[in-house]
Amino acid sequence: MPAYTQKETDFAVENYLLEPNWDTVLHIAAKLKRTPRSVVAKLSKEGVYSKEGYTDKLGRRPITKLALVSDMEKYLDTSLPGLDKAPKETLRLLRDGLYDLTENYEKVLSMLSDYEETAQVKEQMNKLEKFPRTIPQPG
Repeated sequence: MPAYTQKETDFAVENYLLEPNWDTVLHIAAKLKRTPRSVVAKLSKEGVYSKEGYTDKLGRRPITKLALVSDMEKYLDTSLPGLDKAPKETLRLLRDGLYDLTENYEKVLSMLSDYEETAQVKEQMNKLEKFPRTIPQPG
């Protein structure tokens, strides 16, 4: 006899997919009167369980200093020797600042492009105003 009935399996999978986290696993285990480890094993066998990744103290995914520096080097297309000696939080702030700066730069370029198009339209309209709006009828 299988450890889980089809009904229990369906219940576990459906509930886990609605909110895939550890609290849901604990809820399923309590409802089915199983251990959390058993529920995880079943969900894994069904191909739906995903282990929560490690996060740092602030809940962010971890990244090495070298990876941060490498991101910036690729982004700036230059070499930044020795920058990996800076504190990790400083590197993270610098990288994020570069990305924000570029995002804002792209927005400004878009606005300037829109302004240029608007200026061209206004110029064309001004040229049109020099001509009479109606064609005079012959004599």
